[in-house]
Amino acid sequence: RHGYIYRNGNHWTQKHIAWLRTLEFAEPMLTSVFGNYFGLIRLMRRWSCIKKDMALHFMEKSER
Repeated sequence: RHGYIYRNGNHWTQKHIAWLRTLEFAEPMLTSVFGNYFGLIRLMRRWSCIKKDMALHFMEKSER
């Protein structure tokens, strides 16, 4: 955790994500790893939304 603890509510809420974006690390490598990890989480959420959209599309198409 590198000394960072979120204490203002639940994790992975909009407020928590905004807080995560404010974090700064002393080591450039930590900044890079965190940025890549954070980006991957956002990509995985987006991919989940795309899969749901595709499933709905094909279900609607098969009902016609």
